[in-house]
Amino acid sequence: MLITQEKKEQMICRSARGGSAFAGWMDSGVKLSGKKPNITLFYEARNAREPDQHLAYFDFERGYFKVVDAQDSPDEVEIARVVASAMSKQKFYTRQELELVARQALKENELASGERAARYAVSYVQKYLGERVKSHNVPGKNTWYYLADNEMKRPWSED
Repeated sequence: MLITQEKKEQMICRSARGGSAFAGWMDSGVKLSGKKPNITLFYEARNAREPDQHLAYFDFERGYFKVVDAQDSPDEVEIARVVASAMSKQKFYTRQELELVARQALKENELASGERAARYAVSYVQKYLGERVKSHNVPGKNTWYYLADNEMKRPWSED
């Protein structure tokens, strides 16, 4: 029986044991480090320049990792999640009301909870969780914030 080179390589793959067996065969690799949802990605390339490591967070609604800009920190994502988890599915919030919710949620999670921190927290919610936390702006009136799965009557349609 004649064994071709391709068949030989397939047989080698089946007999390999342990992660070190694959290191010689790969041309590039990605290592994820950290605890979901916030992780750091490291790259290794054999025959090319490796990309810089970067931060990312896992978007559970969409099911994939999103890159976090270098000037951002994973803390912003965590702050957004803390605030969103404190929001009620039965309520629509004005900016001021959502900032109050943010202050309380940040305080309970032992994060900076001052007025400024709450303002930034609401911005982080908009920046990172736009699919989960929606906003509706009524010109000359309020901007309303609410969870995407909120089934209450929209306050802006009561006029």
